[in-house]
Order: sequence, then C-alpha cells, then structure tokens
Amino acid sequence: MKKLGKRAGFTLVELLVVIAIIGVLVALLLPAVQAAREAARRTQCTNRLKQIGLAFQNHHDSQKFFPSGGWGFNYVGDPDEGFGAKQPGGWAFSVLPYMELGTLHDIGRGMPVKDGTSNSAKKVTNTQVVQTNVPEFMCPSRGRTQVTATCCGPANVNYTPNMPMAKSDYAGNFGDTNYCKSSNPECGCLVANNDQVPGNIVAGRTFTNWPNTERITGIVFPRSEVTIAQVPDGTSNTYAAGEKFVDPMGYENETDPGNDWSMFSGVQDDTVRTTHYDPTSNTILTPIQDQSQGVANNHKFGSAHAGGAIFAMCDGSVQFVSYDISPETHRRLGNRDDGEVVSLGDLTSGAASGTGVGTRPCP
Repeated sequence: MKKLGKRAGFTLVELLVVIAIIGVLVALLLPAVQAAREAARRTQCTNRLKQIGLAFQNHHDSQKFFPSGGWGFNYVGDPDEGFGAKQPGGWAFSVLPYMELGTLHDIGRGMPVKDGTSNSAKKVTNTQVVQTNVPEFMCPSRGRTQVTATCCGPANVNYTPNMPMAKSDYAGNFGDTNYCKSSNPECGCLVANNDQVPGNIVAGRTFTNWPNTERITGIVFPRSEVTIAQVPDGTSNTYAAGEKFVDPMGYENETDPGNDWSMFSGVQDDTVRTTHYDPTSNTILTPIQDQSQGVANNHKFGSAHAGGAIFAMCDGSVQFVSYDISPETHRRLGNRDDGEVVSLGDLTSGAASGTGVGTRPCP
C-alpha cells in the first residue's frame, strides 16, 4: 500500500504570525488612507470656496458691488427685494444666482408680502428655502448634517422661527472692527441682539435707525454695497469669505451660538466673522481648529482641517491660512483699507511686515 505524503498547511503559530503581520500592515496603512481622504475633502472644500469667491466677483460684475450682509438675524432672503441695501437676506442668499442656484433663490418670487406677523405665502416659501440643503456651503471635513435645529426665533419677521434650518460652514468677512454691544450705537460693530436691525420695518419698505456702518472695515456688513474701488489694499489681499469656527458639540444642534440660525439670515455671527486684534486687551481672533473649549468662539474664523483654514479672497482666488498666522497679519487681511502690505508668505507663518496701525477702537 502506498503511503500518503505529509499534508501541507499552517500551524497555529504560523497563522497567528500572519494575522499579526496583516494587523501591523493595516495599522500602518490606515493613517495614510485617512490622510488621503482628508486631503480629498480639503480639496473639495477649497473648490467650494473657490466657487464662492468667483460668485462674489460675478455679483460685483453684475450689481457693481459685492454681496450685502443683509439686515440682521430676524430676516432671511427675499427674491423680490433685489440686491444690496434693500435685500434683507445675507450674502449667501445674494450669491445663489451666481452659483447656478438661481432656482432656489427665486422660490416665492412675485408672492405678496404682508406684515411680519402674518403667515403669508411669501413667509411659507421663505421657510421652504431656509430648510433646503445646499452642499455648496458645507465643508466635507466636518461630515455633518446641514439642516439642524435652531435656537430662539420668536422675533423672526419674514420666515417661520423655531424649526430646523440649513447652516453654512462659511462666513463673510466683517472686517477688523471691534466687537461691541448696542450700548455703543455709533460704533457700527457686530452686535448680538435685536438692535442690529430696527424694530419698525414694515414689509421691508421703511428704513430708520439703521446702525452706523462707516467704521466697519470688511466686505460684508449690514446693508453693505462695497465696490472694488473701496478695497484699495487690493482684492488679492482682502478676505471675502472663509471657513468659520464651529464647536464640534454644536455640529448637529444649536448649542454653538455661531451655528444656530439660518445660513440665509442677515448679518449676525452665523453669517459673518471678524479679524479683530487688540494688543492692549490681548483679544486675538486668529483662525482656530474646531474644538470644544467651553467658551464661545462665534466671532472667529476656523475649520476642521489640520494646520489652517481656507479663505476666498476678493479677487476670486483661494488661500490656505495657517492657524499660526500672526494676529496683525490676519487683522490686515480683514481690513480692506488700512494701507498695510501683506505678502503670501505671511499667511503660513507668524511673521508680519510693517508696524501696523492696530484696530480702530469703538468710541
């Protein structure tokens, strides 16, 4: 009888060694895969801000000024109010037609407007708009839902309050103006209460008691109509819009005060951010990476990316700005008319050329 040969196979020890080797290889490859995915997400975010920057340019070409900041958080966009000072909605609403999103912008066009307390057809369609997903305004690195809960809202005028609304990961450049309360009404600063819009507007037609905006140094602010001629520092040296800081704990709800209203609202901390730097009080609003700090950072630019945040400049270009950028350089990039020179090399370092002029304090 012929003998059977020895069967080939793995011993238990050999199998365990192979499994261990595979585990090590996976552990080594996983960070590379994650890095590649984040690089792809960052590229997509860059492309979206590029489209926003070009929309700012196209808006200027068509309307002869950059998109306005709108009236305040109590209002969202109205397609029958055109562009500029008469448009109650924020900059994101105004750029929709210049991002091939005109259909969304025009929902409700021609419907009658009643007083703010009436549940008019226009109010219903405005509510439909603010509840619509618009991925073009989201950074994929955050991987969050766009339509999420909102806070407060009883004073909303031309849309229904207290319901989920679409949020944006991008904010317009308000400038380097100091943050202040309404106790300094002549300051023209970004305020956090109802005083940023008058209480006696009727159907968007009566304008009184608007805040003084002469001291605001950015591109997007209440009823703004900034032209290229009003950006003497150069469109390539001035922010138009950029990524905004969002606390990760507030990604999917309204707990972050800078992420609790509609992306189409008028000027407030959900739609604009500042570059203020005050060396006297050591107030620094340089961009920061998303993190839960237990304090509000709802006036800062920032992102989920490692290393820095992405900004669209007024010339339509896009720049990656380091978290280590000097506060003075960041301030200058937010101010359209401070006469200071900023080089591209300053965006990725803590260096800043020149002595700077500091911020113009509130009176």
